Amino acid sequence: MPFIEAAGLCKTYNVGRPNEVRALQDVSFAIEEGEFVVILGSSGAGKSTLLHLLGGMEEPTGGSLIIHGEDLSSFQERQRQIYRRERVGFVFQFYNLVGNLTAYENVALSAACGKDPLDPLECLEKVGIKEKASDFPSLLSGGQQQKVAIARAIAKNPALLLCDEPTGALDGKSGDEIIALLKELSEKQKKTILVVTHNADLTKFADRVIHIHDGRIASIETKKEGEDGIRA
Repeated sequence: MPFIEAAGLCKTYNVGRPNEVRALQDVSFAIEEGEFVVILGSSGAGKSTLLHLLGGMEEPTGGSLIIHGEDLSSFQERQRQIYRRERVGFVFQFYNLVGNLTAYENVALSAACGKDPLDPLECLEKVGIKEKASDFPSLLSGGQQQKVAIARAIAKNPALLLCDEPTGALDGKSGDEIIALLKELSEKQKKTILVVTHNADLTKFADRVIHIHDGRIASIETKKEGEDGIRA
């Protein structure tokens, strides 16, 4: 069974009203455990809506969404809260660190929410920023802040990491470091990682690329181990 399986997934806002918006329509795909997946699409294509459904932040209007054997589309709000808290790590474009907490304290705060959390200092070491543990976010560069955000996301020890434009606020070098770090987490820690982006350059790192256009899957490309290039 795939780690994630979406079948006929739909999300409509303002259902039944004149200004009804169909953000996702009949979206179906499967993702294996430990894959590094890029969800690619332009602004307004529906990729962030898909990320919100995968993260349990919203519920679908139709279809099914099976993650690790459980159907999120049948979850009640309380179930989604527990799912978000214990089983998913989130990495956002603008870091969302707590400004009056040190790097260590930001990570420890997240670890406290996990069912089987990792040591915060070890998480900072994993992302190569252990020496900044006692620094506040204002003393860190953008790349360093994003590394703290990744450490915070993995501190809960989730099987799934969801990343919304994680390199969008970074320069090229820092962005490459972040993607390399995420790729390493998928390969060595067997984390399933989904990166939502409009940056086509990131697809070269992916095991699977899901192209979204106007709320629908335009194409899915899979890079097989040992092959040159990507094939559909």
